[in-house]
Amino acid sequence: IVNCMDSEYPASLSKKVHDILRNDLRFDGVIMTDDLIMDAITDFTGDEAAAVTAAKCGNDLLCCSSVDTQYPAVLEAVQSGKIPEAQVDASVKRILKWKQNLGIFNIDTYQKKVKSTE
Repeated sequence: IVNCMDSEYPASLSKKVHDILRNDLRFDGVIMTDDLIMDAITDFTGDEAAAVTAAKCGNDLLCCSSVDTQYPAVLEAVQSGKIPEAQVDASVKRILKWKQNLGIFNIDTYQKKVKSTE
């Protein structure tokens, strides 16, 4: 089925797959990758490019075993504008909403702590 959605990219690196999830299926939850060093990804691209592509195409959380190379690559892509900050903000909001729904994050407590440090 995945090949029918995008015959060019693995699902974790596919803008088409993410568009289907967000637009066609109206999924508004957190999307996360499998480990970006799995064979389907490493056969396709290198560590740094995999992380940047995965973030650019719409993943909210990246599972990566090569944090030392992948994190700086994504950070540089955000700083250079290759990945829009608005996209990162949207991902953070989805992650915080998910955590709140799971009961491991309370927005009211967080806002009180932020106000007390200002």
